[in-house]
Amino acid sequence: SVSVSSTRRRRCFESTTTVRYENAGFATAPDARVYLQLPREVELLSADKPYTLLPDGSYEFSVGDLAAGQKGTIQIEDLVTCGDESVRGLTVCTRAWITPSNNKPAEPTPTVSITGRCSAETGMVRFVLRNTGTGDMAEPGLFRKYANGELASVEQFRLAAGDSLVLWVPSTGYTWRLEADQPAGNGDNTTASVTMEPCNGVAADSTVTSGFVNLLPADDEEAERSTECMPITDSYDPNDKLVTPRGRTEEFYTPTNTALKYKIRFQNTGTDVAYRVVVVDTLSEHLDLSTLQLGASSHPARVEVSGRGRPVLTWTFDSIMLPDSTADEPGSHGYILFSIKPRADLAEKTLVENYADIFFDFNSPIRTNLTQNRIFDMPPVINEAVRVRLEDVLATPGIAGFAPAAGRFGSELTLTGKRFAAIPADNKVYLNGKVATVVSATATELRVLVPAGATSGVLKVITPDGGATSSAQFQVYQPPVLTTFSPAEGMVGQPVTLTGEHLQAELIEGIKLGGLECE
Repeated sequence: SVSVSSTRRRRCFESTTTVRYENAGFATAPDARVYLQLPREVELLSADKPYTLLPDGSYEFSVGDLAAGQKGTIQIEDLVTCGDESVRGLTVCTRAWITPSNNKPAEPTPTVSITGRCSAETGMVRFVLRNTGTGDMAEPGLFRKYANGELASVEQFRLAAGDSLVLWVPSTGYTWRLEADQPAGNGDNTTASVTMEPCNGVAADSTVTSGFVNLLPADDEEAERSTECMPITDSYDPNDKLVTPRGRTEEFYTPTNTALKYKIRFQNTGTDVAYRVVVVDTLSEHLDLSTLQLGASSHPARVEVSGRGRPVLTWTFDSIMLPDSTADEPGSHGYILFSIKPRADLAEKTLVENYADIFFDFNSPIRTNLTQNRIFDMPPVINEAVRVRLEDVLATPGIAGFAPAAGRFGSELTLTGKRFAAIPADNKVYLNGKVATVVSATATELRVLVPAGATSGVLKVITPDGGATSSAQFQVYQPPVLTTFSPAEGMVGQPVTLTGEHLQAELIEGIKLGGLECE
């Protein structure tokens, strides 16, 4: 398992990011590796363990063979960008994951992944929903789009292995979230999602919104993945409590069976070093203590669980030696991360409230703000004000059919459908994995040649906006192969039997003996 958390994300200031990892299984995990992906607005300054910067911008930490029960931490010092004031208010996400995976399927299984990118030039969000698994989706699944937490659409999708669905959604100042149900066989990973805040290319008359990223759960249900999304601020209450997801609407509606991730932040704003810090969190009676998961913390601490009815969690940071903010501002911060699920038997719309008390040495406690989550599965009712029709945003090609249904090498085949690329070279067509030459292209029709060496199978079209696979197979007529004939000699008009492969009568155009046509 892995957990990641940062002290803060404050523009122009340093912060500390801690990754906590553990082998909670019963066997050694060989060649374990921890990966960290920082937001693009955050620069890594240093780490207490060696790392490798990968081409995709993430950092790889090799932690070797992890014995059962073995755990460790990686501490990173980082810095939020200073020169760009437009990042103020953005919510940025830090991600960590560990390999080998607990959820690797034992047999061919479809797995859905989603990526998003906002184009500052066009003001459009490009979502890519891809089947990165090893199997085709046997049944259709559902994906949903949300605008500022309001349901904008619910659609079906079905992807073969390697296929993708591309959507171009106008940002219009909204925070967009795309989420999809994960096909069966993916363990704890039941949902894939990505959330994109507005980019700089929105229309001048649009209202840009922020603060909606954490309304719904993050895409880190698996124990070996962790995500933390925090807003970039210029100032904030240094002693507070955060919860993710925050919940939708003013009632903070939060889906049932969803883990609530709590983060308690504290800072020594006094005039001297704090030798000891104690954090006391009296949990709501509506939370299930058996689901408690302790996450990363800024400093080593002792954790105790006490109380009846309402469990009390106590973190004691002995000899923490937390400097005051005047002497060492970056070092004056600390935090605690944990998650816990609501009880399964709660009445509909039960309110779960939580706060914590923070003690610095022998001073009176500082009470954090109150977090609230109302446990309720909102009905999937689309808000007409933000409704988005799939046909208006779908960019992925679709294959409606092809003709003829069979042909030989070099023969012409016509595919019909939607959203093909108008430039022939921008369409990649494959027949059972073999590349076919595209003769001509329009948005609704492709003319291609059956490639030499191809075998019967499905057709696949890939454009810059995704790929699609035909539901039917194209039959390739293979060249005849003659192995024997009988008799070896005979008179004119005598029957001769030929044996071999691909000798279907309907496919044979002619047979010659020497230069003479045979009947």
